[in-house]
Amino acid sequence: MGLEIHLEKILVPTDLSEHSEHALRHAAALAELTGAELIVLHVVEKFMDHSLLYSDVWPFQKPVKDYYRELEERTARRLSERLDEVAGGGPAFRVIVTTGLPAAEIAVVAESEGVDLLVIATHGRSGIAQALLGSTTEKVLRKASCPVLAVRSGAAGFVRSVSTGE
Repeated sequence: MGLEIHLEKILVPTDLSEHSEHALRHAAALAELTGAELIVLHVVEKFMDHSLLYSDVWPFQKPVKDYYRELEERTARRLSERLDEVAGGGPAFRVIVTTGLPAAEIAVVAESEGVDLLVIATHGRSGIAQALLGSTTEKVLRKASCPVLAVRSGAAGFVRSVSTGE
């Protein structure tokens, strides 16, 4: 009995760091190899104390929902431009930008999009940094409904540049 790899959708979350670019290169290579759709997700993390919403002192000139919507749109444009450079001529990709808690949003998007594989970076923190900051990757591993490939930053990985002979 033979086995084959069947991937239709690959999700790769990015926090726009070098670590995420490393994972993106792996996801792009897998998508190109298998013909899978590459979905790139960025989660705009909510950062403010929401009690400000009900206060007379609002630090922004526009409603919070407009602020986040504009931030998502700007991020999506910048991310698409950056992906053209990183994935350079590789597989087609789709960008999703959403707002919320990263681990939870990654799991929700993976489920709603019906992804077959989630490729995520790990920053390699340990000790007190890990204890204080936690790990989005670790939380995603526990919540994901599909296989997860965690790509450690700095690891050699399986993606190599290939000359096309042109």
